[in-house]
Amino acid sequence: MGIPPFNKHGFLPPGEHKLDSWKELVERFGTTRRRQRLLVGLKKVLLNLQQAGCQKVYLDGSFVTKKRKPNDYDGFWESEKVNPEKLDSILLDTSLEGCGEQKKKYGGELLTADTRAVNGQTIYGYYTIDVERGITKGIVCVELQLVDLQLWF
Repeated sequence: MGIPPFNKHGFLPPGEHKLDSWKELVERFGTTRRRQRLLVGLKKVLLNLQQAGCQKVYLDGSFVTKKRKPNDYDGFWESEKVNPEKLDSILLDTSLEGCGEQKKKYGGELLTADTRAVNGQTIYGYYTIDVERGITKGIVCVELQLVDLQLWF
């Protein structure tokens, strides 16, 4: 499938865009030193989620936009089939402090898919709308059982 080009707003077009490989993520979003540093942290957290049995992670935020220097990455992960004993416990703390700790350790934050946004909306719904402009945008879906994270930096 591949990740499509950005639209005129600098976002991915609406929908779920499945990642074909870790290499694709690196080539598409690792275009600056800042982005490459974020990818190092993202890879660490994805490896932990993968080892704990997580099947899917969805990426959003300025990291999956045209923004040259994103502050971080955002997203969420599906908790079905996850063994919490193999999971970094920081990933289970969705409080403001917990998210801050994730950001310090991994460079971004990934919430559980059942987390509700501040407005009560599902996290999926929240991440697929640009709140400032009120437009629908796309997110990246990483199927962890299909992506070999060992291959690229």
